[in-house]
Amino acid sequence: PYAVRFNAGVNSITVSSIEIIGITPYRSLVSRGDTVDVEVRISNSSGNYVQIDDIDFTFSNSTSVRVGEWTPPLPDSLAPASEHPYTAKVYILPSSPTGIDTIDASVTARADGTEIRDSSADDAVGVWTVQSAAAITYADGTLDPATVSQGQEHAFELRLNNGGEASVILNESATTLSF
Repeated sequence: PYAVRFNAGVNSITVSSIEIIGITPYRSLVSRGDTVDVEVRISNSSGNYVQIDDIDFTFSNSTSVRVGEWTPPLPDSLAPASEHPYTAKVYILPSSPTGIDTIDASVTARADGTEIRDSSADDAVGVWTVQSAAAITYADGTLDPATVSQGQEHAFELRLNNGGEASVILNESATTLSF
């Protein structure tokens, strides 16, 4: 935890402290191009209210960005001796490197007008694995039968290739073939 001391009066000192106590991605396996909710849990261990002004993400490997606003919206007041989750959407850029990625954060807040911050979640970072998105292609020459007449009903067979890392599940009743 990081703390700042400031003069709260002639004969007293008030100590304010905030700490990031956890970062949780809502999915542990993500693909390039995905948008995923990530929760940052912040604790106010001091005896006075603090105003959470800003939360920023840092990623060890991926090129990901926060999109949209925080829930609840910032700035937000955090009660004394309490903790609260803040959630934001993170977009994994299509060019992001794949592999294991650590999600860290920093928080900036105010207590009685004085800025306080926690610059890292330390051991409470989040982790996800970034994979390449599914890339489905038709395997040329695998459509059978290749020729039909108008009005005939046929069952078709073809092969699809997945050049990406993400799994693909085809639902027989919802998958269509069009020409």
